[in-house]
Parts: sequence; structure tokens; C-alpha cells
Amino acid sequence: ASLDNALIDDVKMVLASETFKVYSSNDVQGVELAGSLKNVYAIICGIADSLDVGENAVGLILTRSMAEMSRFAVARGANPITFLGLAGMGDLVATCSSNLSRNFQFGFNIGKGLSISESKDKVGQVAEGIRTLEVIREESEKLKIKMPLLDSLYSILYEEKPVVKAATQIENLEMEVEALNAAINLDIDMAEAVMRVEVGSAVSDMSSKELKRDLLVFARNNPKLFLELADDENVMLRNFGIRAVEAGILRLSSDQRNLSLIHI
Repeated sequence: ASLDNALIDDVKMVLASETFKVYSSNDVQGVELAGSLKNVYAIICGIADSLDVGENAVGLILTRSMAEMSRFAVARGANPITFLGLAGMGDLVATCSSNLSRNFQFGFNIGKGLSISESKDKVGQVAEGIRTLEVIREESEKLKIKMPLLDSLYSILYEEKPVVKAATQIENLEMEVEALNAAINLDIDMAEAVMRVEVGSAVSDMSSKELKRDLLVFARNNPKLFLELADDENVMLRNFGIRAVEAGILRLSSDQRNLSLIHI
């Protein structure tokens, strides 16, 4: 990832081959955060695997992990669409499903009852997610971002919470998802809708409640990007924003750079 497209082209030319494909991005912040955050959730998946919780529970953990990662990253200025690509979902799945992952191994050992130091020694290499967990926990509290999976892992490692009890809470997160209007699905649908807009695909049916909902959530979470997209060239999105403001659903601040969601 780089803001320098010429540099990106040079690196791709040097590294790419018939058997090695290089993908690029201008979202440096998003790629960096994706690479760091997935290590935390790999520890959680390692714990889950040690408890043999089953594939459905692991699927829940992965989707909730993606929601937490993208939510935190957007708050730090990253593009949520980055987390739908290789840097986000791709790396998350690879790291969280491989017993070759150092962080996954560390989590597995924790789940089997080993201490932090014992788990580190058994892995024999650095598990980056341990330190990342402390940093992200502190930042998420400052930013007031809900990250229940991360909080559960923190309670296991640093507050001596029984692993089984924390795992039970994680499995019961589905109830929380329903109470929050299936936030993870909302995030993914929103990103896909906006991605269609960004690449210039026409979205003709603005009567769709789902699309309206997705765009409203996107506007709330990414006000600056929404306003950049809703320019004179993108008539559909601009008119949607104008109608939403007139209806009192969206509100522009006095400087017209901040957009907040009143209700859906």
C-alpha cells in the first residue's frame, strides 16, 4: 500500500510473476490496521479451536471479527472497503484458520490452560497479537468503540477470566447481533453498495429500503468520503443526500464537512 502510484507500479513490476500476484492499495492506514488487527482475532480463533466449539461458532467469530476490525479502522480514518479485500477478509481467514499461525497457536495454548509465558515459550516465536491487543483495547476505550470479542480476550489474558466462561459469552454474541440490527451484515452490505457507487455502476432503484439504509450508515461512518462521492458528477448519490437532509434523516454541520445520522 502506498499513496505513490508510481512506486506501486515499480514494486509490482519487480515482485510479480506467473506464480505470484501483487495487489495494491492507496489505503495505507487500512492495510496497516488490517495486518495488525487480524492477529488479535487469530488468538481468539485459536482459543475457540482448543475448546472444539464447532464450525458455526468459528464462523460467528470471523464475521464479528470483521465487523470489529472495520469499525475500529473507519474510526481511525481507513476505508472500510479495504477490509473486504485480501488485506482484510483474506488475511483474517488465512490467519484465523491455520494452525501454522503463531497467534493461532498462542490462543490454542491459552485455551488448553497454559499461562501467557508458557504459551509464548511453546510457540517459540513472537505472537504479535498479544501487544496489539493491549494497544487496541486502550484506543477503543478512548474512541468509545464497542469491540466485545477483543474485550473478552483481554479479560482472559489480563483479568484471569475463565476461558470457558468467556467463550460462552462469545458464542452468545448472536443475540447481540440481533439486538443491534445485525450490525456486521449491515456493514458489509453498506460497503458493497458504496463500492458499486465508487466504481461508477448505476444504482437506479433508489426506492430500495436496504440501499437507503446502507447509504445512511455509510454517511454516518464516513461523512467526508460520502460528501466527496456525492458531488455534481454523481447525481444519484447527491440527490439522495439532499433528500435525506431535507427529510431530517441526515444533518449537515455548519461547515458542511461533517454528516451525522439522526435516525433510519
